[in-house]
Amino acid sequence: MKDKTMLLLIKTGGAILVAGIMLFLISITLFEMNQCTLTPLFAAVFLPAIAIVAVLVIMIKKQSRGIRNGLPMHDELSTRIKHSAGYYSYLITVYFLLAVMWYHFLMDEMPLPQILPEHLAMTTMLFMLVVFGLSYLIIQRRGLK
Repeated sequence: MKDKTMLLLIKTGGAILVAGIMLFLISITLFEMNQCTLTPLFAAVFLPAIAIVAVLVIMIKKQSRGIRNGLPMHDELSTRIKHSAGYYSYLITVYFLLAVMWYHFLMDEMPLPQILPEHLAMTTMLFMLVVFGLSYLIIQRRGLK
């Protein structure tokens, strides 16, 4: 697929994602305003959603600037950086899940709060996403070894 076509698909998907997040945030804001309660949970949902939108917009602008200047969307170096970041995020997530298993084992022995499965799945996915993003940025800044 040509880079310009792929960029158009990325922009379209990004616009749909941003619109969905914004509608979600607007509905939560209206609900909170109708209830006259602004809880810390509102900030816990609002701030990451805004961060996701900001990162998405920055990444799409950077990619479109590169395409406009004639750079390819994917080259060997960026592919190697993605593979290394994926490797590190996989390893770190495995250790994170081992720590969660250890916590679950201790939960049976001590009176610790229980982790719900849906929270664990969501937390693991977000953790993996954050670790991948951070490792990608670190490897991109420092270079491959």
